[in-house]
Amino acid sequence: KSSLKAQTEKVLDPFELEVWALLLVTITVTALLSVWFSAKGTRRDGRPGHARNISASVLARLAVDECLQKGIFFCSAGVEQDEGASLPQKLLMFGFA
Repeated sequence: KSSLKAQTEKVLDPFELEVWALLLVTITVTALLSVWFSAKGTRRDGRPGHARNISASVLARLAVDECLQKGIFFCSAGVEQDEGASLPQKLLMFGFA
């Protein structure tokens, strides 16, 4: 069969649904922790800690960027992608990984 459903089932068959969910949760948690630790810096008063002036949209974009980076790393059998690539480049590479 060449239907989209049949092709998708072939790709998902090697693992149970719970394993796929665990993999997606692991990728998401790893990406969010990466964003959390990258947001650490110095406050305006010079003390170490989290910088509080980062907007939610910037954090959301960073989270999406990190999820794509970690997902590409997982799907490409550990071959590292260009870390300085733009978000559209990472979306494109996610489709071809």
